[in-house]
Amino acid sequence: YYGRGCCYRLPRNNSARKSHSELFFAIMSTLQHSLHNVYKASVETLMSVPSSSTYATTGKLTPSEFTMAGDYLTQVAPTWCWSGGDPSLSKSFLPAEKQMLVTRGVPCLRRARDLEAAAAIPEKVLESMLGKSGSASGGGDDENDDDDDGFLEVADAVAAATGVPSTSAGGSGGGASAANDNDAIPDLPDDEEEKKAGAVADDDDDDDDDIPDMDDFDASADLAVLPPPPPTSSKSENSSGFVATRTYDIYVTYDKFYQTPRIWLFGYDEQRQPLPTAALLEDVSAEHSLKTCTVESHPHLKCHATSIHPCRHADVMKRLTHQLGDASLDDSEQEQAASEPTTPVEHYMILFLKFAQTVLPTLEYDFTRSA
Repeated sequence: YYGRGCCYRLPRNNSARKSHSELFFAIMSTLQHSLHNVYKASVETLMSVPSSSTYATTGKLTPSEFTMAGDYLTQVAPTWCWSGGDPSLSKSFLPAEKQMLVTRGVPCLRRARDLEAAAAIPEKVLESMLGKSGSASGGGDDENDDDDDGFLEVADAVAAATGVPSTSAGGSGGGASAANDNDAIPDLPDDEEEKKAGAVADDDDDDDDDIPDMDDFDASADLAVLPPPPPTSSKSENSSGFVATRTYDIYVTYDKFYQTPRIWLFGYDEQRQPLPTAALLEDVSAEHSLKTCTVESHPHLKCHATSIHPCRHADVMKRLTHQLGDASLDDSEQEQAASEPTTPVEHYMILFLKFAQTVLPTLEYDFTRSA
């Protein structure tokens, strides 16, 4: 309920009030974002192109440093390449053939909520498992059974969180029930075992007569050699529970206003149909999906795309480049070395992609672990 004289009042119903509040804040957020884009475009037309490096002090890049870091990325990770984009949108401060970095067909096998659900496993389950395994130093069979039960509890908890069926028989008590079933099986007398062994030996002598002749084999009746059925259309998640494999095209551009790289996403379903924004946000961590992801005009393509807003990129990259010190140095030497970045500017893009993996945890694009 707004004050007297206000042109908009919230209804008294709680549910309706909540929906009206969400709509109001969504409109205000869109308006604020639009005004910021107008301000940003105006400033970019007036500001000069940065030429002096401030990488060590601010974590920002000049266009030449962006090109240098991109060249190194394409060398160590051939899945990335340079692209010129639309010539009419080319930026004069970047080479014509090096306007942006792109990698295509990036697989996305799971949704981000699956990883978050697995991370939300109750800690007491893990603690019980670790406690049981730690107390088994001098135990016997009972303690080993406890360890198995603890492992099965964790497996069942992961299965419940991610929706993947557990391999344990009968849930968390599957190990104990299987052990009880084995104890309930009676042992055969010695004479019965000898009779059974003799019967098996007699059956082995007759196995040669059961082998069919290859001349009588009809290959057309064997399902294993029949041609596969034609592919059928499937949705993002079919009735059998298998999640379709999404793919992404990822672009990295240079943002002149923030002087940092910026990531743009184009998502596709299994049939290479574009993903709507709501479905694309399913592959972004919940912490960032509604805060740093925006839909804007691509700077080098005549279309709109989902982007990770770069307003905090420089601060994060400055901390990362200064914190990755040499493990062989002692504390005093590391503090002295922390005043300067320990990562060369050529490695900036590799470190930037690893930082972006926290926002896009299920996109498998990072193949630079050995770089």
